[in-house]
Amino acid sequence: MLERQSELRELAELGYQDAAGDPTYLTAKRELERLFMALSRDRKGLRVDVAAGAVWGFQDEIARTGKLDRWSGWLTAAHHVGPCDLMLLGRYQEDLLGGSTTWVWGERLFWQTDRMGLSVESLLDEDRHHRYAGVFEYRAGTDLWIHLTLGSDFERDREGSLLAGLGVKWSHSRERILAP
Repeated sequence: MLERQSELRELAELGYQDAAGDPTYLTAKRELERLFMALSRDRKGLRVDVAAGAVWGFQDEIARTGKLDRWSGWLTAAHHVGPCDLMLLGRYQEDLLGGSTTWVWGERLFWQTDRMGLSVESLLDEDRHHRYAGVFEYRAGTDLWIHLTLGSDFERDREGSLLAGLGVKWSHSRERILAP
């Protein structure tokens, strides 16, 4: 509230007596917000992301038996070209209980507009098994997204290797990136 009053005071000093009702001000403010949101989503050039995660296992689902089961680290290098991101992926996973490690490498192509996105990826593990996946996202409403995932996991002849999912994501939170 104080921020809004401060803005109105500054605009009054510049000659706007009632900035909130001034069509020129409102049009300029909407255009600035649109440009800022487009800028905040636009990734240009090379970007490198690093992430890590861990899984705890619980024998017989008993809390006190919890142990670190496995952990993974990811490295993603992405280059933005037009409406697409071209990515190279790497993942290291260590299974502490099973005593094994796994390296996975691959690539992903990601294309996005304001209303939809399409991602396809191909991964190869150290045993030369492939994983292929495609994800389609559609913005059905302001805060409503529909996701479809199809593909095959490593070792395609193994039970459970089909990747298939349909999801709905509804956000009721405020914007994460606030426009000026």
